[in-house]
Amino acid sequence: MLSADVVVVGAGPAGSATALHLARTGRDVLLVDRLRFPRDKCCGDGLTTSALRELESLGLDPGAVPSWQAIDEAHLRSPSGREVVVPLHPGPGTYAAVARRTELDAELVRLAVQAGARLLEGCSVEGVATESGAPSAVDVTLADGETLRARYVVAADGMWSPVRRSLGV
Repeated sequence: MLSADVVVVGAGPAGSATALHLARTGRDVLLVDRLRFPRDKCCGDGLTTSALRELESLGLDPGAVPSWQAIDEAHLRSPSGREVVVPLHPGPGTYAAVARRTELDAELVRLAVQAGARLLEGCSVEGVATESGAPSAVDVTLADGETLRARYVVAADGMWSPVRRSLGV
């Protein structure tokens, strides 16, 4: 049985950022994802100003993401075909960008592992249960039957969250 202070289920941007922050504070973190990296997602290539500032605070270097492209204007097109170009803030700094999820997510996972998080890829979570009578003990059962034990579990595993489902939330 593997154990840690925290098990983070889901290694997308939210889970990787959580694992990165926790590992940097000295927590023992297991970062678990059902797929192997790099893996693609069908959504989320666009990055807002808020997302860019968060990625900056995590220490993400845009140069480490090959598809990274800063955006300096938006093109809006109506159903009739009329198009308007809206420039973004002209001052210094980047206010929007796009990056392929395969590359962005893999880089965030790399940063989390570099900070000390342990990565378990290709591991589906089957269930989560608290141990009665044990102070802050949570067991995470994987599809292969292995159990992970932690004081805390973070569910960053998306809309169809197996963590949420197993807890009846």
